[in-house]
Formats: sequence, C-alpha cells, structure tokens
Amino acid sequence: MGTIMELSVNLVQTLILTWFISSFFGYKKEGVVRVIGFVGVWLLAFVETSFINAIVVYDGFLSGIVILTYILYAVLFMQGSFWKKVFISILSMAVVFTIGSVNLLTFSFLSGKNIGAL
Repeated sequence: MGTIMELSVNLVQTLILTWFISSFFGYKKEGVVRVIGFVGVWLLAFVETSFINAIVVYDGFLSGIVILTYILYAVLFMQGSFWKKVFISILSMAVVFTIGSVNLLTFSFLSGKNIGAL
C-alpha cells in the first residue's frame, strides 16, 4: 500500500509541477507537439522522482536531475528568457522540497517516528 501511495503522490506532484511551468511561461508551439512535450516531461519527471525516492530516503541533491529535466522542458517548449526558465524551475522544486520537509518533520513530531520510518 505504501508504494502505491508514494507513486500516486509522485504522479500528482509531477503533474502539478509540469502544469505550473507550462502555465507560467506559455507554450512556444501548439497542437500535438505541445501535448507530446507536456506528457513526455510529466512521465519522465515521474519516473525520475520515483526512481530517486526508491534509492534514497531524502532526495535532496539527486532531485537536481528532475530540475534539469524541467529546465530542458522549459527551454525547448516554453516562451520566455533562459534565466527566467532556470530560476522558475529551481524555485518550483524548492517549494516542493519545503512543503515535503515541513510535512515530514510535522508527521515525525506527531507520530514520534523518525523520518526514515515514515
């Protein structure tokens, strides 16, 4: 059950991040290229996030792989300046880290279990 829950959370998290980046910048292209780009990066980020979470308890620096994926997606498919795409991709993941860390610390405190057990 824990694996299904984690994969579900990863799927939703990567969907929200991909949607946010797409909505923030706006697309360079329309039609099937737009859909392929969105779905492709969403699934790639999901696989990367799930793999990283399977090998380490706290992804930390390894999530740089996912950040690079979002930067590449933004550069290839989105409008806007390069540095703004880099900044927003990093900021988006920083927000996810912050929310995840606060949740882990809160659940750890409330349950009395260490973070690794959660």
